[in-house]
Amino acid sequence: MYLFLILLAAAMRFALPLSLASAMRFVLLLSLASAMRFVLPLSLASAMRFVLPLSLASAMRFVLPLSLASALAPRGAGVAPVRGGTYFLCRGKESRQ
Repeated sequence: MYLFLILLAAAMRFALPLSLASAMRFVLLLSLASAMRFVLPLSLASAMRFVLPLSLASAMRFVLPLSLASALAPRGAGVAPVRGGTYFLCRGKESRQ
């Protein structure tokens, strides 16, 4: 009877803290996994909420003036290339007329 109580006391002294530590480790890993699943996407989404308008504004700052300049240029819309030539920087076929 006393041996059983001694073994039970030893189990309570050593086995219970070890099982609690493994349970706490499992709970910690589970909470980290849920944090990575929910907290990380939310933080990335809030970061993208600030980055996306800045990138759109910078794109509009550079793309919009270039497109307006090419659309409103006096020579760009009304003048055709020389006969036999192209708009590109390659040599066109010359006309023999």
